Parts: sequence; C-alpha cells; structure tokens
Amino acid sequence: MTLAEFEKKVATDSNSSLRASRIWTKVVLDCLADAIATEDIVALYGFGTFEHIARKPKVGRNAKTGERIEIPAKMALKFIPCRKIKDSI
Repeated sequence: MTLAEFEKKVATDSNSSLRASRIWTKVVLDCLADAIATEDIVALYGFGTFEHIARKPKVGRNAKTGERIEIPAKMALKFIPCRKIKDSI
C-alpha cells in the first residue's frame, strides 16, 4: 500500500475529505518519525512497538570475489507487531 492509497483509505473509512486525511496522516507520521529519531520506544496499543537496536560490527563476504569485508556497527529500527497483527499474518 502506498501513502496515497493509505490516505484515500483513511478518508473513506473516516468519512472525511482527502485533504483532511492527508493533513492528519502527515501529522501522525511526522510525530512517529520524531519519536523514533529521539530513540524513544514508541508503543502503539493495538498496532505494535518501534524501538532502536544497536547492531554489532560483523564480517561479511563479497558475493562476487569471496573477499572478506568488515560491516560496521549501526543503529537499526525494530518493529514488533501486536498479537492481533501477528495472528492475522
């Protein structure tokens, strides 16, 4: 589902205008992005939890040459869906 499709679905499901749906979708996604950027754990009841995790550095291999390469440590985003979503998948 694209952002445009999501906005249309929100407008349809809430019986509101597409313009209002776009505004509210942008506000919600901006708030979510800000919370995630500050490394907070964002728990949305009935949807899931977003949190930052630290990935350790590791050694990988170049698929073409087989050469060993160092993969640096990095921060990643982890999403844990709620039980309702897990059960529906």
